[in-house]
This record gives sequence, C-alpha cells and structure tokens, in this order.
Amino acid sequence: MTLSRRSLLLGGVALVAVGTGGFLYRGAFEARIARIIDDIFGADLVPRNVIEAFTADLVAATPSERLSELSMQSAIRRMTRADDDPLTEDVALTFAQSTTVVRAAETGQAVEYIAYFDAYTAPCANTLSVNWL
Repeated sequence: MTLSRRSLLLGGVALVAVGTGGFLYRGAFEARIARIIDDIFGADLVPRNVIEAFTADLVAATPSERLSELSMQSAIRRMTRADDDPLTEDVALTFAQSTTVVRAAETGQAVEYIAYFDAYTAPCANTLSVNWL
C-alpha cells in the first residue's frame, strides 16, 4: 500500500495546523500567566521583563499535557465563576518563590527574578527565606 499524493498533502497540512495551534496555545497560556501575575501583585510592582522570564521558564518546565490540563481547568473555573482557580494559586506561589516580589513590596526595591522554583528538583531550597522574608 502506497501513500497517494492526496494523503501526503493532507497529512502535511494537518501537521502544519497542529504545529501552529501548539504555538498559538503556548502564547495564550503565557498571556494568561502574565495576567495572573499582574492581577495578584500589581502591574506597577513587577516589571514586564521579570514576568516574561518567569513565564518562559514556567512553560519550559511544564510538560505540554500538564499545560493543557491546567488551562482547561482554569477555563472551566472562570466560566463557572469559581473562586478556587488552581492555576492562579500555582502561579502566585511559584512566582513568589522564584522572585524577590515580597521584599520589593515591603521595601520598594526592584523585583528580581532569581530562578524558576521547582520543588521536585530542589526541595530544600527555601527561596522565600533566602530572599529576606
């Protein structure tokens, strides 16, 4: 059984569509994370470059299956107007542990992005206490 030109062409179009959809999906997810950080910590406190660096590391560290699961849960929670969005809680805590946002809020210093906090790879790293909490 050989592939016809039509099958090959349709398969190529499908691959391009899936690749483009994945790229756009990640962009939408990054924008959602940036909105969460702005809503919780304030757009005037956290510079855009810190949010972009954190978001890029968060997306890179999260498997695509988990990204789609979190995004779907978050969308359902927003549609039903539930107050317990797991994505918001995860992003807020991880952002606070990855940056000096708490110190900046208390002292007026600039927020610095240290490194993406991952409890699985560095469980003993307490970035909140290291960063003057």
